[in-house]
Formats: sequence, C-alpha cells, structure tokens
Amino acid sequence: MPWLMLTDKGGLLCQLCINYKTNKTEGKGTYSRSEWTVGSVFCSGSTQEKQLASLRVKLKTHKDSLAHKQAASTKATVEREELPNAFQKQQHKYELTTARLMRTAYSLAKNSRPLLSYSELCELQEANGTNLGTGLHSRFSATGMIDCSAEEMRSRLCKEILKNNQKLSIIIDESTTVSSKSCLLLYIRTRWPLLNGDCFSFPLELIELSSLTAEHIFDKVMLCLNSYGFKDDFLSQNLIGACSDGDSTMLGSKSGVLTRLKAKYPTVFLWHCLCHRVELSVGDAVNSCTQVNHVASMIDKLYSTYSQSPKAQRELDTIAGSLDIQLQRIGKVFDVRWAASSYLTLSAVWQSYPALHSFFSTSGLAQASKQRAVSSGLKSTLAAPEFIHSLAVLLDALEEVSNLSLTLQAESCSLPKAYRVIKRTI
Repeated sequence: MPWLMLTDKGGLLCQLCINYKTNKTEGKGTYSRSEWTVGSVFCSGSTQEKQLASLRVKLKTHKDSLAHKQAASTKATVEREELPNAFQKQQHKYELTTARLMRTAYSLAKNSRPLLSYSELCELQEANGTNLGTGLHSRFSATGMIDCSAEEMRSRLCKEILKNNQKLSIIIDESTTVSSKSCLLLYIRTRWPLLNGDCFSFPLELIELSSLTAEHIFDKVMLCLNSYGFKDDFLSQNLIGACSDGDSTMLGSKSGVLTRLKAKYPTVFLWHCLCHRVELSVGDAVNSCTQVNHVASMIDKLYSTYSQSPKAQRELDTIAGSLDIQLQRIGKVFDVRWAASSYLTLSAVWQSYPALHSFFSTSGLAQASKQRAVSSGLKSTLAAPEFIHSLAVLLDALEEVSNLSLTLQAESCSLPKAYRVIKRTI
C-alpha cells in the first residue's frame, strides 16, 4: 500500500492522513487516526504470525475509518483539479460575455452608429436570451472597448508591416476638432496580403497640435511613427510616398512638412492630393467665371431661408406634396466641401424647381410688405432665363467633376486609372 510508511522507530504511519487532515478524528475500533499520523501503530503478539495478523486487522480497520476515507476523497479531488477547472470555467464565462459586449460595441463603431444605442442593444440581446453579464453595459464602457479594439488593431497592423518589411506611404491632413483644437490626421497606406495584395489605407493616429508651424507638425509626425515601431532605418528603406493637401505649411518648397520629410528621406515621392486639386480647379473656375455668381448667391439665399425657418420648410413640403415632387436637402455650394456636395445641392434645386417657384408665388400674399418684396425678388430670379441656363450648365459641369472626385476618392484608385479618368473628364 503506497500510502503506508515505516518510521525510524519501527511504527507504521499513514502519509495520506498526514497530508489531508480533517477536523474529525473518528475511527473504528481502538485505532484512531492520530496513531497513524504520528507513527505509533505497532503490532502485538508473541509470534510473527500473531504480529502480522494484528497489523492486518489494524490496516483494515484504519482503511474503513471515516478519517481515512475523507483523506482519500480529498486527494482524488486534488488530482482531478476541480478547483482550477472551476476557476477556468468561471473565467471563460466572463471572457465570453465580454467578447459579446465588445462585438456589439464594434458593430456600432464599424457602421458609424451613435453609442447612445449601446445600452438598448444590450437590453435587446438579454431579452432574446443572450447572457451579457452584469457590467460594461454603459456607453462609457463601449467607448473604452472601442478604443481598446482600435489600439490593438493598429498595433497588429503595424507589427505585420514591420514583420513583412512592407513598403508604405503616409497621408497627412490638418483639421479642427469640435472643441476648436487643431489636430493632425495621419494615415498609413500599404499593401495587405489578406486583401490579395491590394492597397488600403487606415488611420494611424489623431495628433493634437499645440502649434501650426511646419517644424512642430513634422516633429509630431515623426514622434508618432516612432511610437508604433517605424524607426529611421525602416522608414529610410520602406517609406516611398507622402501625400497632403496644397497648404503651404504642408507643401511649402522651403520649409514645408513634406519638404522636411523629403530632406530626411530623399527617396520619398511627394504628392499633392488629386481630390484637393479638383476642388481648387472648381474654385478657380468659379472665380474666373463671374457670370455664375448670381446662381451661387441665389442658392445661398434658398439655404438660409429653409435652414432657419421651419414654417417655410413646412409650407414648401405641402406645395411639393401637391405637385407630387420629392424634396431634397438644399445646402451650400462652392464652399469648403467636395464637388459632390455642390452637385447634390444644384440637383436638389433643379428637381425642386416647380415647388420653389410655386412657393415664392403664393407665400408672399400673407406676409408683410418687406417679406413680400423678398419673395417677389426670389421669384423673379428663379424665373429668369439666365438663371435657368446657368443652373443647367453648372449642373452638367459639376456632374462630371463630381464623378471624377468620387472616383479619385475610391480605395481602389491607382495612378493609371486616375490618369485615364482625368483625361476623359477633360
């Protein structure tokens, strides 16, 4: 019996009972468990046969005792590792519920949905029988999970780029946050093996700027790249391009950000964003062709009329319904927007033209003299042949430019394709 040991004094002890003591000392007969734990079990009898028989009786009595059975049961439980397995099961349960919550938050972020609906989605899933645990059900928790997921995704992408020694380009654009703080958007563009070698762009970091000088922006860009593992030796071999808009701080020939980048890495190819070039061309065309200024002025008046007057919007909706016309949103034109936005505004005015003309013909009857004069002036402008001709020409031109801009913004657009599209548009 492997659980028996012989002491130096010749007595028997039970190693199993020593290792797994219980509060009870119950045993059968006159042999308590304490004798087996201190090694004081001796045989009795004058002959060897009687001594062996005495030991067999004591062994059987101790084996059937409650204390020894409890010790054996405890040993079997330890060997089965029930406590670690129970802890692992509980930990797996927590990880499973957290994974479900993170997938819910990721779905909202992926589809650009507001995080205010995160709690409602959690309640809906629980009503459908999904176990989501008891915590991490607030939108603040969702924000933290999305930040954690985004950081992990960026880290893995950067590690894969470093591991595969892939070529990359950077895209830089300056912007302003809702709180009117200057910031810099830094994108990485590279090839990805999981996408059949196609190029793709992903946002690396949103950098807050304390100064708008080229030197400060350049230092922030280099610090950000170094923090993700893109050191100077890697960039000198694998950084092949840098793109930005036409701002002098970015593309200045003497001390611009990209110029400083070119000085540090001579093989970098600098590129002025094609979509920004299209917008600059639209702005230059509008400035040189003053005959279309009255169209832009008229559309700005229409925008201010309907964006600031819910009453006028309701009246226009009623007139459009009677004429069986589907109204579209009227915005601004030729401001800081893509050409596609200006095209959508002109298209909305063109399709809603009958409703607009009818509105200004009837709305002024019940207004004061000043408002009637304004409505009469807008009606006259709308009815003028020059306005209609200019609107049609601008609509046709902006349709072509809008298609060009959208094609250049596509993720799959390449330089040969961009060249062909630009030549076709011209």
